[in-house]
Amino acid sequence: MQIGIRKIATHIPEGRQSIEELFEENQLSGTELKLMKRFHGLSHVPIVEFGKKIEDLLVVPLSKIFQGNPSHNIKLIIYAHTGLHVPYNYDLLYKVLRKFDLQDIHCLGFSHLNCASFFTALKTSYSFLKESPHGTEVLILCGDQTNFVPEGRYLPKSSIMGDSATALMLNNKMASKSIMSIVTFHDVEYYQGVYASDKEMKLFYKAYDENLDRLINQTLEEANLQLEQIDWILPHNVNITTWKSFSRRNSFALDKIMLDLIPDIAHTFNTDAQINFDYGIRKGKIKKDDICLLIGIGLGSFLGSCIIKV
Repeated sequence: MQIGIRKIATHIPEGRQSIEELFEENQLSGTELKLMKRFHGLSHVPIVEFGKKIEDLLVVPLSKIFQGNPSHNIKLIIYAHTGLHVPYNYDLLYKVLRKFDLQDIHCLGFSHLNCASFFTALKTSYSFLKESPHGTEVLILCGDQTNFVPEGRYLPKSSIMGDSATALMLNNKMASKSIMSIVTFHDVEYYQGVYASDKEMKLFYKAYDENLDRLINQTLEEANLQLEQIDWILPHNVNITTWKSFSRRNSFALDKIMLDLIPDIAHTFNTDAQINFDYGIRKGKIKKDDICLLIGIGLGSFLGSCIIKV
């Protein structure tokens, strides 16, 4: 049984907030601003228009997926996100899905892996499709926005964070964009996440490279591949420094890591790797039969990755 991606759609809002505006708004130091701009390669982040709700954001990639009202056989919908956006009993997914007559399909939500939650959604979808009749489809919806919490746009000494949304339709009957492996794991030593002390955050960053290499090695092993067989790494866009370090450490060509979007959109929570994947395909950089490694890491410390053959 071949399980893969039938369709992918992404949405990046047109509005931008500069890193200077963000730092001024949150009363952050000029020294750290220089670090983020000069070394980490960060410039600004996409933001939704004032007054726009999360459901307005999530509808956009779904509209692209269902443009022309294509037929589908969706039996499960998963919403993966990093933050908590809405009050209890808000019925967010119902508000979004009813616009596409999808409100009666079984739904799940994942957020506990923070910025790696997409990979739990992907792993769950894969397991579901593996046990489902031929032709079954799963819809994964991802998206976050922090226009109501300005301080939520800053990850100390690491990144700035912007708004975005993505949608993927997977099925178990196609050969293109096939999923070769998916791995997730949790380093429980750094479970405090955003509530960690300065000392704990330093330890998290210190272990970051080791955990990233461990994640990639496990994903390669599951797919029976070597790193040199990977055509593209589609990273989470925390910063450029991380990937320069990875490139040197593993003798992996930096120009095979999709870093084009980091200066423009920085880190978009749960959607970075998917946005990079879609961007690479649309720009003709990723070609048929290329093998792509998608990666996401969340505070907590949660890690996820997958390998997709186009």
